[in-house]
Amino acid sequence: MSTRRPALDGVRALAVLAVVVYHLGGGAGSALPGGFLGVDAFFVLSGYLITSLLLAEHQRTDRVDLAAFWVRRVRRLFPALAVVLLACAGWVWWHGPVEQWSARRGDLLATLAYVANWHFAGSGEDYFAAYTGASPLRHTWSLAVEEQFYLVWPALVWAVLSLALRRRARRGVPAPRPDAVRQRELILGAVALAALVASSLAMALEHALLSPARAYYGTEGRVQELAVGVLLAVAVRRWRVCPGGQGRAAAVAGAGLAALLAGFALLPDSSTLYYRGGALLVCLAVAAVIAGVELAPGSRLATALSWRPLVAVGTLSYGIYLWHWPVVVALPVDGPPDTAWWARQALRVALTAALAVASWRLVERPVQQGRMPWARRSATRVTALAALTSALVAGVAVTATALPAPLGRQLAQRSDSPCPAEASDPLASCVKVDGGSRSVVLFGDSTARALDPGLQPWARQHDARYVQAAWVRCTPTGLLVVPDGSPGPDASAQACHERARQQQLAVLDAERAAGRHPLVLVAEYWSHHQGLVVGGQRIDPGTAAHDATLRAAYRRLVREVAARGGRVAFVTLPPPGPSLGTVIAPDRPAGSAEPLALGGEFVDGYNRVLRQVAAGSHGRAVVVDVDDLVCPGGQCQALQDGTVVRSDGVHWTVPYAERLAPVVLARADAALAG
Repeated sequence: MSTRRPALDGVRALAVLAVVVYHLGGGAGSALPGGFLGVDAFFVLSGYLITSLLLAEHQRTDRVDLAAFWVRRVRRLFPALAVVLLACAGWVWWHGPVEQWSARRGDLLATLAYVANWHFAGSGEDYFAAYTGASPLRHTWSLAVEEQFYLVWPALVWAVLSLALRRRARRGVPAPRPDAVRQRELILGAVALAALVASSLAMALEHALLSPARAYYGTEGRVQELAVGVLLAVAVRRWRVCPGGQGRAAAVAGAGLAALLAGFALLPDSSTLYYRGGALLVCLAVAAVIAGVELAPGSRLATALSWRPLVAVGTLSYGIYLWHWPVVVALPVDGPPDTAWWARQALRVALTAALAVASWRLVERPVQQGRMPWARRSATRVTALAALTSALVAGVAVTATALPAPLGRQLAQRSDSPCPAEASDPLASCVKVDGGSRSVVLFGDSTARALDPGLQPWARQHDARYVQAAWVRCTPTGLLVVPDGSPGPDASAQACHERARQQQLAVLDAERAAGRHPLVLVAEYWSHHQGLVVGGQRIDPGTAAHDATLRAAYRRLVREVAARGGRVAFVTLPPPGPSLGTVIAPDRPAGSAEPLALGGEFVDGYNRVLRQVAAGSHGRAVVVDVDDLVCPGGQCQALQDGTVVRSDGVHWTVPYAERLAPVVLARADAALAG
């Protein structure tokens, strides 16, 4: 069986083009809001092709050579990935914000170890989040899932097919009849079917009980898609013995392609349907296309998918996938689709294409064809070279992202798991300190959550109850936010709009039911500098309408808190501080911070809204000003007494939060008492 079929290259092309268009357009606002489904198509293709190759090898040789299989996979996949990792490490060192170095080091090493999916699930890297500050390796999660499949599934195939043959050989029993071989293939199919069912349930349950990120990145939720390909490989081998039926196969393929294209065009990344069987339906559509073009290779659809430009894109699909996302991150595109926007997009496409072609001609094809002496088929040689290359990439990753030890330790410290966005039981999980009668509840976005490391020790010291109810990239107002650079709300914004206030009010109801009157700290950065959607109309930041919308939303929040027996303390938003890159640069040692003048129309306007809300609240809300602490003398600094103030110019570091939180609470108490 040939390892490359033109029609399947056409399927690869459709999949990778869908992903690229999705990412070029900013995700949910893309011309293909469901373009992310191209990754699902790749999973089905991988399950189908790998299983087909293994079964064909066993049919030819009565064995499955695992070592040779794994060597082929390393030679096919690792060299191009290593080049991308080295390029990303260099880009992070040269251009990436210093405060992100620690996170990017983790991304590089996790990708190198093919565990990026688990790494991103654990670190909170939202695949569908806005692209500003995104990891250039976010897309490698799918490579990790595939590599894990390549490690486990061939070993299982070998166990089922080869061990029985070895037992027969030891007993002098003749080779098994074809029907016995087919029985063992059916065993593999049964295993795949069981895995498919379990995986579908796992994805749905994880989305409902854990988090969308866990459901999206987790290997156990993706097994169903690979299993569809496995089942197809087993079925196609049996279907081939049936004469005729090519017309029906072509019709099935056409229906599958129509369904897949509809998914690309219509299924948004915010849809919960995807996690509740939608992913499986997409994979079945992909399987229908593959089955049709394999069983009816002369059909019009197979001929169309074998069109030379599509085949060329499919041949380059691995390089296109590897390079397109780092290019998207490195060349951000904001604003409306004007001439400059289109020019920037054209540059992205051209650079991705050039890098993919270079990867194919200079790395992938020479290694596969053994034209490089060091890349020939010896398992020992390939393994040794892969190990040396991995060591080189790891060394570059660690060296390029190294920080002076004291500052590195400060930036490495993080608040614990977010709540309630990723909590299966938000009311229980959000209670960080369960103390006496006094209750403090934290509302807001990631800037509020950055206060958490200081609020927990304060609550323990004062025998108070502390509930963390902040949600990353989410406003507590319930407003629908349009992230910067996006034409419309993304999945995270939709989830915030639909769930955050409901969960936060549930926390307040629980406090009231227990007879507590909470002080609600509100801190956020998210809504004041982002567009808002009200009544289907977009409201841009910095406008009077934007301020009025925020003012009304905060007044409603104050009323809701007061109705539940609580009061609100708004924490002012200081202007963005200097990045740590002004203190540390790759080419010079640590120095004193470069000050940033206090001010900024957005910041001043936002804080003015807070003061207006508090002034009209009849004592139910106060404002806690922190500008004099964060920006003494009107100058914001990156370091205060050796402590990093804000890791990225916006979010408090853990050591600084421990200093700031007690002062915030003391000022809130004084203002409410006055």
